[in-house]
Amino acid sequence: MKRTVANYGGISSAAVRKATTKTWAQWLALLDQAGAKKLPHKGIALLLQQKHRLGDWWCQMVAVGYEQARGQASAFGKTGGHDRGGNPGPANGR
Repeated sequence: MKRTVANYGGISSAAVRKATTKTWAQWLALLDQAGAKKLPHKGIALLLQQKHRLGDWWCQMVAVGYEQARGQASAFGKTGGHDRGGNPGPANGR
């Protein structure tokens, strides 16, 4: 099922805007401009914290939403059946 720009990480664009003053479309554009597609999850979260002053929880949620929007992560922050540390995920016998 294809996601729409209105919902990433299980959070609507309206909810993201209410908490961060930016919609998903705005976050996606800002992070693209900042080169976030080349960053690991932690790098995206740090960028959001340092440059945009988001709190810890919102840094994580916006980072996960960005990764989902750009095809970098599943709904649970994993790619290719492995977590970010390279460990097998549940589908791989963990």
